[in-house]
Amino acid sequence: MKRGSSADPGPKSHMPLTIAVTGADGFIGRNLCTELAGRRHRVRRLVRTAGTAEPDCRAVGDLAVAESLERQLEGAAAVVHLAARAHVLRETEPDPAAAFARANVDATLRLARASVAAGVRRFVFVSSIGVNGSRTAGRAFTEDDEPAPTGPYASSKLQAELALRREFPASLELVVVRPSLVYGPGVKGNLHRLLALIDSGLPLPLGSLDNRRNLIGVENLSDLIAACIERREAAGELFLAAEPRIHSTPGLLRAMAAAMHRSARLFDFPVGLLRGAASCLGARGQFDRLCDSLEVSSRKANERLAWIPRVSFEDGIARTAASFREGRHDGR
Repeated sequence: MKRGSSADPGPKSHMPLTIAVTGADGFIGRNLCTELAGRRHRVRRLVRTAGTAEPDCRAVGDLAVAESLERQLEGAAAVVHLAARAHVLRETEPDPAAAFARANVDATLRLARASVAAGVRRFVFVSSIGVNGSRTAGRAFTEDDEPAPTGPYASSKLQAELALRREFPASLELVVVRPSLVYGPGVKGNLHRLLALIDSGLPLPLGSLDNRRNLIGVENLSDLIAACIERREAAGELFLAAEPRIHSTPGLLRAMAAAMHRSARLFDFPVGLLRGAASCLGARGQFDRLCDSLEVSSRKANERLAWIPRVSFEDGIARTAASFREGRHDGR
């Protein structure tokens, strides 16, 4: 079958490409599609179910069993795979590991095989920093670290990375991106809950935390993913994605509160007791993901791709807060 595009995304090439994005209606997906369209690429939005008015949006169903994926990918030069089963707060699956493997490994391989058959050249797999591990102690994670995932989500992402490299060593230009915690307009999950807590005005017993974390704004992550598509040097590589500034959880809360023109209302409380309370409430995983140290180095992306975050932390947090307020105003 003919290749989807003969364009070679070189280091300075901005030739418009057709790029298929799975999970295009998600938090990162929406921002990435906007970024790619702004760079004059033709964006093919692949979503699970119909319901969006965005251009060239195609409902493909469950990727693990989807039919006609090859046809949906014909003509694409690159695929960015964002769709995944992520952290689940209230697990209902009798076998969570199997559910994660099906959504994050089986579906990924099915999509990659369809990509090869359709003549796609480059496959950007958005994984998770959780593949490196759940916390750091004294130094930042790098691409050279041995994987040490904890939990079924991160383990499934590592399994997908390994399976892609094993099955497609030459037929697909694979790029893997492991983002740190992502913030930005429309963020959900733990960061959205923190915004809601600040907005509520409730006192928060998190003042004693002294952790160190690197984050990444969704616009900066989208810019990096675009570079992974466009730059020849990205082929076959793994990149950790993070902004260089280090934050503590109390510092992040204060920044969010300032952006919302509210008071963070933090007070000191023994961290050990907080962890115990989170465990009793079944929220230990959420607590650890926000309150442990997780330092991430993006030096490789800086050096190989000349990537530097273009949106400042202050601007990114201000946009995050504005989006949250708009959602509250709209009743979302």
